[in-house]
This record gives sequence, structure tokens and C-alpha cells, in this order.
Amino acid sequence: MNSNERSTPDPSDWLTALIARSLGDVEMTPDLDLALSRYALLARDDLAIRDRLLTMLSWKVARFCARYRRRAIDPWEIDDVQQEAFLAFVDVLAGWQPLTSQDGPAGFGYYFLRVFPMRLAGRVRALLREGAIVAPQDGAPHDPLDSIDIEDIVLANQVIVEICGYLNSRDQAIFQLSVRDGHGPSRIAELIGVNRRTIHRHWPAIVSIARERLRDAS
Repeated sequence: MNSNERSTPDPSDWLTALIARSLGDVEMTPDLDLALSRYALLARDDLAIRDRLLTMLSWKVARFCARYRRRAIDPWEIDDVQQEAFLAFVDVLAGWQPLTSQDGPAGFGYYFLRVFPMRLAGRVRALLREGAIVAPQDGAPHDPLDSIDIEDIVLANQVIVEICGYLNSRDQAIFQLSVRDGHGPSRIAELIGVNRRTIHRHWPAIVSIARERLRDAS
């Protein structure tokens, strides 16, 4: 058993047990994002902190899992989905690239809301493709993505578009490649053809504008 699986809770009840200690249906804010990002950075090397971060976000994880209950023809059991949810969370944590701000590492909260449902969908599709879950025999068409409510992804994209309206073209590109696509400074610099120092020089002003717009909208 590898380190990512060592403390995986029982899929039949682990998520329900965590929800009582979660943050609940909390709205993502810049301050909460900073707090989650600090946990996420430490969680890569500390399983206890990783599990604490998962507990904090378990209400939202459960919400994404619940979207797979919606159709009678779905071939998976909710236990299957919940087990994949844990692994999807580990994937998201490993794939996140911290953004640099004056207040410390940032971006994990918004990255989680955008990427986690897609990672979960991919894992459920893989189960179907590999035959680990038996598909229905009545010939009814099904697609795991049909059961996903993408409102959080749409909302995140709307926020990105709104903030970009207050940025110049270069800062828009930096912001979108960071927050929407999850790239780090080196990759962004490569994609837009500038020095990495330029990214670091522009980022504090971008964060300041984003935080101001998010506060105005809250």
C-alpha cells in the first residue's frame, strides 16, 4: 500500500463521518483560499494534514459525489464513487501549482472547485472502461458526465471573466493561465513568451485586483 492510500477511510462510511467536521457549504473567498492553500502545501508531505484538508472540504466532496445518484440507469454504486473521490482528491492535491501572493501560497481553493469534479468524472469513466463496474444490460445509453452538475465550473469561469475585465491583456493571460489552467510561473512565462521574473513582478498587482473584485462581489 503506497503513502497516498495508507489512511484511505472505508468507502462505505468515510465521507459521512467527515462531513460533521467539515467547513460545510462555505463560499470560497480569497482569505479561505489562502488558508486552504497553506494546508495543501503542507499536505503533500504530511498525511495527517492531508486528511485534515480533506475533512475541511468533505461537504463539497460529498456534494460532487451525490450528483451520481440522479439516474436509475447509472451502473455504479455510490461506494464506488466515494472511493474514487478520495483518489481524485489526492490527484488534485498532487497536480496543484501554488500561486505566489504577498500573503503566501494561494489558489488551491479555486483550483479544487474547478478541477475536482473533472478528476472524479475521469475516474468513474475509467471504472466503466475497465469493467470494474458492470454496465446496465438494458441497452440504455449512459455517460458518467451526464450526472455531473457543472454549476461550480461555470461559476468559477464567470468569476475569472469578471476579474479579467479589470486587467490588461498580459495580466489577463497570466491570471487565466494560473487560475483557470493551473500552470506555474515557469510554464506561464514559456507560454506567453516572457521572463519568469515578469510573472512574479506582475502577480502581486493581479492578486490585489482579484481580491478587491471578489470582496466587492461578496
